[in-house]
Amino acid sequence: MSGISSGFLLDSKNSSFVSKPTYLNIAEYYGDKNQMHRDLEKLHQEQETLHQQQESYRDQQEKTLNLLTNQIQQKFDHMEKMLAAQTSNNETKVIEALEKKNQELENKYNTIQVELTAREHMYNELAENYTKLQEAMVTQDKNVQQDLLRVQAKYDAEINIAVNKTLALGHKITQLEQLQSIKQLQTLQTLQGQVQTFDSRINLLTSHEQARNQDFLALYNLTTSSNHELENKMNNQYKAIGKLANHTMKEINELANHTMNEIEQMGRYLNSSFSLFQQNLDKQLQKVVVTGCTTGSNTKPAGPLKFQDIKTSFGVPNLSSFQSTGKFTCLVPGHYHIVTTIMSTHNNARIEIMKNSNSIHWQYVTGHHDGYWTPGTAAVALELKTNDTVWIKLPSTYSIYQSCLTIFKIN
Repeated sequence: MSGISSGFLLDSKNSSFVSKPTYLNIAEYYGDKNQMHRDLEKLHQEQETLHQQQESYRDQQEKTLNLLTNQIQQKFDHMEKMLAAQTSNNETKVIEALEKKNQELENKYNTIQVELTAREHMYNELAENYTKLQEAMVTQDKNVQQDLLRVQAKYDAEINIAVNKTLALGHKITQLEQLQSIKQLQTLQTLQGQVQTFDSRINLLTSHEQARNQDFLALYNLTTSSNHELENKMNNQYKAIGKLANHTMKEINELANHTMNEIEQMGRYLNSSFSLFQQNLDKQLQKVVVTGCTTGSNTKPAGPLKFQDIKTSFGVPNLSSFQSTGKFTCLVPGHYHIVTTIMSTHNNARIEIMKNSNSIHWQYVTGHHDGYWTPGTAAVALELKTNDTVWIKLPSTYSIYQSCLTIFKIN
């Protein structure tokens, strides 16, 4: 058997075309088998190493995400405290302004009330004086009329007495004239003297009565004139009081309307200011957070890098657009923190953080070196306005693994 060559026939169909069959000896077979076994073991070791690196990278990513989450939570807590303090200060200022305006309106109202009370007091005094004057005039008229009636009755009585005496004397004189035979002429002369005396007295009484009548008429005319003059004065005072009251009421109504207009304008201004302040406060308090990671094929083309595996999302209504385009569109203006972690097999791979079409920051990713993965991390803070876009740009095609992008609103 030592003269027989051991081996395997590789192809018997082609034996007619060669001078001798082609064989693979056993030593070569076992040598190739051992080599394949060593290659498989090496590949298995590399897979184990890769698996360990992936586990290490996953742990590192989880630690990084936990750290970022804690930092974000701390910033949110700080923002809420600052906004609460700012809200308290703004509300205090608004309340102080309202109290000041309310105090001014109360002072104006009190001033108007004092003026109105004073004018009402003056009006009441005038009305009371007019009433007293009317009562005095009525009392005076009654007294004057009573005095005149008493004087008239007295003089009427005296005139009646004088007339009766005159008639009696005349009757006696007639009798004396008829008795011509009576010689007592001295008595007749005496009687005539008495008659003349009575006539003079009667004339004197008559003149006195006429004078009294003239005095009474003058007193009555004076009383009537004083009454008319007093009535005219009171009417003028009433007219003046009416004009003053109308003017005062007009001023009060105008001041009240002006005050109400100021209150309404102040109310509208405060409502508008509070609505605007509430809108701004709502925007400031509105939370916006999104974290997305790469998925699918590891080969990513040049252009926007898409993060389709959403880990966290809050306050981002256009999430599908972010997943399909890789671009985050700002809908709530404010300051944002952007952080990305990129891992690639290409050494010195480069990424750029873009705002709209402008490159804000670029970063090298060291890649895979000496059996270790070294991801690259870049972070920036940007002020974003409505419809601004933020995205990660790849200058060329790279193999990307386990890469994520986190964007959250600071204030």
